[in-house]
Amino acid sequence: MPVRSSIQLSRSRVRLTTRSPMTNPLIARLRLLSSLSEDDLQILEAACTGPQTVPAHSDIQAEGRGTEHIHIVQSGWAARYRLLRDGRRQFPALLIPGDLCDIDALLLNRTHFGVVALTSCTISVLPHARLREIMESRPAIRDVFWWLTFVENAISAEWTVGLGARSAEERLAHLFCELLVRLATVEMTDGNSYALPLTQDQLSDAVGLSAVHLNRTLQDLRGSGLISLDGHRLTIHNWEALKDFSDFSADYLHVEGLRSGENRRAAH
Repeated sequence: MPVRSSIQLSRSRVRLTTRSPMTNPLIARLRLLSSLSEDDLQILEAACTGPQTVPAHSDIQAEGRGTEHIHIVQSGWAARYRLLRDGRRQFPALLIPGDLCDIDALLLNRTHFGVVALTSCTISVLPHARLREIMESRPAIRDVFWWLTFVENAISAEWTVGLGARSAEERLAHLFCELLVRLATVEMTDGNSYALPLTQDQLSDAVGLSAVHLNRTLQDLRGSGLISLDGHRLTIHNWEALKDFSDFSADYLHVEGLRSGENRRAAH
């Protein structure tokens, strides 16, 4: 049995409990959230090539293009993006270490979005052909990749709800809560604090606000005492209050991991 880890969502803080971390953040994430064997994890890690450095503001995957690889963030922050003809931009997703940039291209001829490095990033690649071979011979790995895809869908749905139904303050607070939980899975938090290396323009593209509105919203959250942003480090001072204010629940992030094979079979 693999060594398992857990995320504990207490009333005061998010705490990551882990043992024997691996260097590849995708592997570390799967070690925490899945029941893959050590053999499975090593096969996946060996299949990832690179890493390569992508400068900030450069495309990792061009919008509307096809690719024969899944790009995986090893370090740095990236985002999926859509550009309108007049130059306006929206981020449908923020990508942190351990995230898959473009799993859609495994079955689609091209991605409907682009992927841009928001900071300098290191990226590894997982060739589609190799992944298909692995998924054919290793059903547990196949299930994990479908699970990763479905979690992405759940996050996308939650962001859509935020854009349509939450106030600017609630939307930004919700994002800060989500990032704390996601970053905890790859050991990038210190208590309820984490590095947030994004500019206000980049944050505004993630939450659908103008730069001016984003700045005012951020000041309002700071003034409430719920959060502070010192340079590029965000600290949540009252985790429970921020969750309540933004109506955040980590359920859609599925940090309990994917359902076991026994539970999946019992559902049918």
